[in-house]
Amino acid sequence: MKNRNKFSLETVFTSKYYKAYNLHSLYTLNIIFSIFHKVNITDCIKSDFISCEGLMKHFDFSDQAKCSINWMLNFLVQTGYLEKTMQNKIIFFKLRRDIPLSQAKQISSEILELDNNWYPFVELVDNIAFEYESFLKGYKSGIELLFYKEKMQLWNNYFNNNFGGYSVFNIYGAYGMAEWFPQKDNGKILELGGGTGGAAVMLFYAYKRANILDKIEKYIFSDVSPVFLRTGNRILMEQFPELEDKVELKIMDFNKSLSSQKIQQESFDAVYAVNALHVSHDLIFSLKEIHHALKENGILVISELVRTSEEYVLPQEFIFTLLESYYNVQTDPLLRKNIGFLTTESWKRHFEMAGFKNIEMITNADCSKRRLSSKKDPVFMLVIKGQKIKG
Repeated sequence: MKNRNKFSLETVFTSKYYKAYNLHSLYTLNIIFSIFHKVNITDCIKSDFISCEGLMKHFDFSDQAKCSINWMLNFLVQTGYLEKTMQNKIIFFKLRRDIPLSQAKQISSEILELDNNWYPFVELVDNIAFEYESFLKGYKSGIELLFYKEKMQLWNNYFNNNFGGYSVFNIYGAYGMAEWFPQKDNGKILELGGGTGGAAVMLFYAYKRANILDKIEKYIFSDVSPVFLRTGNRILMEQFPELEDKVELKIMDFNKSLSSQKIQQESFDAVYAVNALHVSHDLIFSLKEIHHALKENGILVISELVRTSEEYVLPQEFIFTLLESYYNVQTDPLLRKNIGFLTTESWKRHFEMAGFKNIEMITNADCSKRRLSSKKDPVFMLVIKGQKIKG
């Protein structure tokens, strides 16, 4: 990438950032400790191997909790607290070492002392943990736990660009768009899964810095949620009132045909999405629909949280496994082995299968490798670009 927009990406992924990131993972682990002790799962896995299904039946957990229980068990395997074995294609778990009492409160204090801009993460996870048992028992759905009424403010804070734990995806996505978007007048951009507007805000700032903001002819800001759409538009207009005539709101579901939602083929110069497309039920279908919507030489740019390997368990999934849309996706032994977030290699394969060419990628490790560090940084953020080339 050329450094045309004069933005030093190395200043984002600093040693301080990685320390906060590691503490946020440790905090999530300790929240799991507290849940396991509170509902007595710890006692159930002490002496004998038991499957996720066995735990569900033993505690009479709701079917909606299966993905979350399975995720927590595998996170504890990954962190060395459980061991697992497979019999007749069923995975069984057992305690490897004692699960300690939760130190979540102490760790949250360490996070905020290091960087109080990480408070939205602590606030959201605390709120979820407080009502987690009601979710396990089926008294509340994941939607109720995460999005009902007063909970929306938690998400506004979480997706806000002041929260470093999430804003990095908006920063790097915007950088990729400013670098890769065709430099011509009258550009039309479609953003999918725009949420509360943080990605668009960061993109507009990047375009302004690169002196190409005025080259946007039309910006379609879309989301499947009317609430997110209204919130995002309000934030956009507060910070970029000069774009009022160029920003158009649209309720859109990328699990459906884009043409059925009045998106014409070959009508956009760029399609953009941040942490959205991993929840596509049929990812190849969605990517092909995007490919159809792009003009010749148009590009798709996405910024996504990624796994370091197919089996790697991400701490952020503690939140998202509560949602059916997260785990109700098509998997494939070659393209996508697991639900939820993908690996960098899987994203590249999906782009290729959907017909995209000239694929380029950048990860957080690429951006931070020039730091003086004695250990390799984990890859968890990917920005990938694909181009529509006819013939």
